[in-house]
Amino acid sequence: MFLAPGYQNVGSEGYRQASHTLFGMLETAKTNFFTITKYTTEENWLLIGAITLFCLLLLCKWEGKTRKEHLWKAGSLLCLTVPLVFFYANRYILESLRFSGTLQIITFLADIAFNLLYLAGLVITICFCVKDPAYKARMLLCLLAAALSIAPLAVVNPIGPRCFYTSHLLLVCLALLLGGYALQGKRQALTLRLPAILVSAAVLVSYLWIAMWNGRVETIRIARTEQQMAEHAETIVLPSYPYLAYVHGGDGPAIQSYYYYETPGDIAFQFVPYREWVLQGN
Repeated sequence: MFLAPGYQNVGSEGYRQASHTLFGMLETAKTNFFTITKYTTEENWLLIGAITLFCLLLLCKWEGKTRKEHLWKAGSLLCLTVPLVFFYANRYILESLRFSGTLQIITFLADIAFNLLYLAGLVITICFCVKDPAYKARMLLCLLAAALSIAPLAVVNPIGPRCFYTSHLLLVCLALLLGGYALQGKRQALTLRLPAILVSAAVLVSYLWIAMWNGRVETIRIARTEQQMAEHAETIVLPSYPYLAYVHGGDGPAIQSYYYYETPGDIAFQFVPYREWVLQGN
C-alpha cells in the first residue's frame, strides 16, 4: 500500500515517500528502525509487559523432561527477560548520551539483536509450551501477521503512531490468546476477564475524552482558517490540540496542503498552545 504511486501522491505535493534505490531504502530502514522499535517494543510497556508475563507463566508451568528441554527453557527465559533490560536502558539512558560514530553503530546493532532475541523467545515459548495445535497456530499467525504489517514501514517516510494500529491489534490478540491459555480453567478465566474488561473500559473512556476535546479544537481551527482565508490573510494563527500526541501531523506542515490560495505553502500557519489560547480569551 505504501509503495503504491496513488498513495504517494496524496495531496498536491505527495505525502508518503519511498526511495527507488536500494541504498536509499537501507538508509530509510536505518532511520525508521528506531521509530518501529519505539512503538512496538521499547515504549510499549503495557502490551509487551502482558505478553512477557503470560510467557513467563507458561514457562513456569512447562516441566522439561530432558536436558535439551531444560536448555530451551533457560534460553527462552533469557530471550524474554534480558532484552527488556536493554529496552529500558536504550530508551531512557542511552538515548540521552552522545556517542561517537562507532558506539552509535554498536548501539544500533545491539538494538536489532535484542529485538530479534525477544522475538525468538516468543516463538520458542509458543512452540514448546503451547500443546494445543489450534492455540499454537493462532498465536504464531498473530505474531507473523504483526511482523508482516510492520515490515513495509521500514522503507517509507514519514511514519507515526497510527501506522502501528494493525500490528498493535494483532499483538493484543496474541496477549489475549497467551493469557487465555496460561490461565485455563473457569475460575482463572474469570480472574483474567474482569481486569481486562475494567482496563478496556478505562482506556475507552480516556480515548473518548481525548477525541472529544481534540474534535472541539478541530472545529475551531477549521472555522478560523476559513474565516481568515476569506479575509485573504497571509498568516493564520490557530490553537494547538490539547492532546497533540494523539493527532497525526497535528501542527505539522500537512495543513498547508489542504488550505492555500494558489499553491500549497502560500499561507503561513502559526500554532499557539491550547492553554495559552484559552487564557487569551479566544
